[in-house]
Amino acid sequence: MTEKAHIIKLSNGEDIIVTLVADGVDTVTITDPLRMRIFSRATKEGMVESMSLGRWIEPFSERIDYNISKNQIITVAPASFAMKRYYDYMLLTTKEHLTDIPDIPKTTEDDVTLVNERLKVLQQHLKSLASGSGGEENEEWNEDEYDFDMYEDVSDKIH
Repeated sequence: MTEKAHIIKLSNGEDIIVTLVADGVDTVTITDPLRMRIFSRATKEGMVESMSLGRWIEPFSERIDYNISKNQIITVAPASFAMKRYYDYMLLTTKEHLTDIPDIPKTTEDDVTLVNERLKVLQQHLKSLASGSGGEENEEWNEDEYDFDMYEDVSDKIH
């Protein structure tokens, strides 16, 4: 169980649960931050409050630890036993989910060249179809059918 799990209330109104790594003079160093969301929901017994934990900064950063300026922190409190268990469970499931993501291959110059060559072949084929030499079942070329700029005149009207 994460013994250093703390709940931090930030000045922007967010509540996060974190593993506290270091407490410096002007900053607090944390790792594994999860944002706490508290919401009300209706049940048969009436309205109850529920809580969920979700990623805070990690989807947008590859860092492992983060520094938070102390002037952005309203309060810090150690997490309860039950909260630590839920935090550990969420960290485990989040990290398992992230390891399932396949590596995205890097685009090489050979890939770009291949795509450009295929594009030229496709353009030549379309020109041959338009000129009528591409086959017996050719219909007349209608340039409007192949308008790739069809989203230029998108309306901003709200329905």
